[in-house]
Amino acid sequence: RSTNLTLQGTRETNSIVWIAGQLKVDNGNNVWSCSQTLTQGVSRLTYYAVDRAGNLSTNQEIWFLADTVAPAVTAVAPINGTTTNSSPPVVLVTYLEASSGLDLSRCTRTISKGGVVIPGEWAVSTNTLTFTPAGTLLDGTYAVSVQLIDRLANTGSVFSSTFSVDTIAP
Repeated sequence: RSTNLTLQGTRETNSIVWIAGQLKVDNGNNVWSCSQTLTQGVSRLTYYAVDRAGNLSTNQEIWFLADTVAPAVTAVAPINGTTTNSSPPVVLVTYLEASSGLDLSRCTRTISKGGVVIPGEWAVSTNTLTFTPAGTLLDGTYAVSVQLIDRLANTGSVFSSTFSVDTIAP
């Protein structure tokens, strides 16, 4: 994915085009085009033309969203590889997604035990996915698997983690 784009348009004979405060298209006729590099996130470009007599066209404005970075899981609770002596009421997955937001319909999120998916509900709030199991998590080892995809189809790596519940005293 790239943050480079090509802008093009038409202009009056013998005019120049300014984009983002810089002369981008030299004196010419009719169709013009130029390359522009955007920064990650929201970018606003203004452009206008100037004819041979020095008349300025109306400023035009275009908004873009550049997002070439995939979302990434940054932490999970219970922490990977830990054992807890009580059933956690929720499993938290924190993530970083700075631009377009998650496309939850395309993300995969599972909590399983012995290959069986645990029923429950996933909720999302700012940079956190919260899994609330439908019932108490019984003793055993649980696997957390998450793959995040943002609204511009940037796909993160599969994140895997395990934790164990052991409520029985020795």
